[in-house]
Amino acid sequence: MKNTKRPGWSRLDNAAKVFPALANKKDSRVFRFACQLTEPVQKKALQQAAEQALEEFPIFTNIIRHGMFWYYLEESGKMPIVHEEDQNVCSRLYDKNEHHLLIDISYYKCRINFEIFHAMADATGALMFLKTLVVNYLKIVHPVLVHEDLSLGIDSTFREKDSDSFSQYYNKEEKNSSMSFLGEKTVPIFHFHEPSTPDFFQQVTEAEVSTRQIIAAAKQYHTTVTVFLVSLLILSIYDAMEPRDRKKAVRIMVPVNLRNYFPSATVRNFFGLIAVTYDRKKQGETLEDVIAAVAENFRRELTKEKLEKMIAGQVSLEKHMAARAIPLIFKDIGMELSGLIAGARQTMYFSNIGRITMPKALAPYVCQFDFFIGCAGRQICMCSYEDHMMVTCAGSSSPKDTERAFFRRLAEFDSDMIINTNYSGKED
Repeated sequence: MKNTKRPGWSRLDNAAKVFPALANKKDSRVFRFACQLTEPVQKKALQQAAEQALEEFPIFTNIIRHGMFWYYLEESGKMPIVHEEDQNVCSRLYDKNEHHLLIDISYYKCRINFEIFHAMADATGALMFLKTLVVNYLKIVHPVLVHEDLSLGIDSTFREKDSDSFSQYYNKEEKNSSMSFLGEKTVPIFHFHEPSTPDFFQQVTEAEVSTRQIIAAAKQYHTTVTVFLVSLLILSIYDAMEPRDRKKAVRIMVPVNLRNYFPSATVRNFFGLIAVTYDRKKQGETLEDVIAAVAENFRRELTKEKLEKMIAGQVSLEKHMAARAIPLIFKDIGMELSGLIAGARQTMYFSNIGRITMPKALAPYVCQFDFFIGCAGRQICMCSYEDHMMVTCAGSSSPKDTERAFFRRLAEFDSDMIINTNYSGKED
């Protein structure tokens, strides 16, 4: 008898709802984590490791479908096919008219790549999966490792991994503007207006610096690594700016891992955004001036009370009865317009996934990690493993003056910085 059981489905989390509407050939909303090993990757073992990892993270085999009013996740029963890297980084994974997996696992020489559509997970959730994948792979290739302690501290249940933490921590009593995600329009904000690369090719420039040296530099200025690098980025944007634009303020959007404030084991999206706005004309031109202002901005915004209001503002919009009754086709138009407005009120994104750790027994096999997101404009992402800090600029904007200015400033704190790109550096 034919099995007519309908596949299981679940709602997208609050942050995920915008990504299907905003994803297009120019802006894939796909991000990549990569792990560099000390030896060439074996395809067959990686396929086996991927299937084992997906048993622990079944949500990543879901596909996205759309109904009358909302997008939703549906079980697919599919498994990704591991392959040698053969396409541009962060290529489009989501297409409204196709229903295929929204993850991609590939390899190149000694590197394992994991790409995922942002609607499925945030960087923290994707990193949980990649670490599990790498541990599984190394146990297969090196059976002696099965006797070692390779625990990653990921002992959550399927239900906990698949939970919607936005709904869990939504407090309808909190009062906040449901449109706060658009960013405040208090001062003129500098925004890049530049041509895209042919075919919207994602140009990636990664800098490898010493974790110890960058931490030491941040301590020299009595601040954190994130505040230090955001401050360098702000000054670099002004360095590359046309003189006529220097009267404008710079606004950097910084994703915040909400799990650090609200206990959650979800691998789905659970992040917020804070806006760091700096006006050099009013607040000063030295690195010390910028660090002081950025640090104060972080202190002001990164409180549990502020973040609770942020969650309330985001979730209340989707729970509004009038908004729920609007057909999806009109919701998409509204989200696209909101994305354009938000983009015009921002300069760049800066995302720090932080320090990545792996079991000590894997130290002889793991070199470094990398992380970046494909976007239509510009974004800087960073992570560190041991003494390898990777600071990566990615985007489809063609001129690279700002990136060059940023890396020049960064090189002042590590003269042995190594730069790698996936393009020739020649610009039209």
